[in-house]
Amino acid sequence: MKKLILISLITGIVFSLNAETLYEWNFDDNEGTETSAVKNQGILKGTWHDDFEDTATNGDGVLQTTRGTDGVSNVYVPIAWPEEENLPEKLWVVIKINEWNFRGRSENETIRIGLTDSDHESRPRVVAQVRMERTDKNQVSILAEAFGSGSYGMSELPLFSAEQTEPLHLVLQVDFKEHQFELFLEKENVDYHFLGEGSISPERSPRYLRLGLAGNFGASDESFSLDHISLITHNPLLENDSE
Repeated sequence: MKKLILISLITGIVFSLNAETLYEWNFDDNEGTETSAVKNQGILKGTWHDDFEDTATNGDGVLQTTRGTDGVSNVYVPIAWPEEENLPEKLWVVIKINEWNFRGRSENETIRIGLTDSDHESRPRVVAQVRMERTDKNQVSILAEAFGSGSYGMSELPLFSAEQTEPLHLVLQVDFKEHQFELFLEKENVDYHFLGEGSISPERSPRYLRLGLAGNFGASDESFSLDHISLITHNPLLENDSE
């Protein structure tokens, strides 16, 4: 009986991988919902494995953090490929940031979102990820990066100030056939534009989706808020062009 259930589950996932939303969080949960309990609307029914300190939904459709430096730095959700050959040629990680206001004395607030080969707290074996980091008092840089044999990342782009009040959308496209990634940005209702590219290691597989926070987000009036994260098997850039 267990074998039949497993076969049915695997068949359903494989059938859905053609053009599907694997994971999707819009953070429209009740106020105070922590990371591990936020509603996932994708076809894979996993949840983030843990909670960040001082991080929860605010009741207005965003996940907000004023995290200090205690507690976990990463939360993961598994990507349950039935077999390695069923991995799609491309995946897209879509990130929509509501706003941020970085006020701390130390310029070290860092957000990492992307694909990893491991769910280890300090050694996640990154496949490809977006890294957003305050690199100076009034400067926030964004890049995409990869690690492992044969990989290389893009240079950081100091694009923003320490306070951002307009929504910002990022798309990380990862091509497993060509072992490449590309990063795209949309802001202020302007079409997505290309930011940079790099190569991923052929020795690493996307087994987890990771959300990572590092540094201190807990200074007075400081915050960072997300309004969407998704992992999809269809190109959102083409959808944007067709509108």
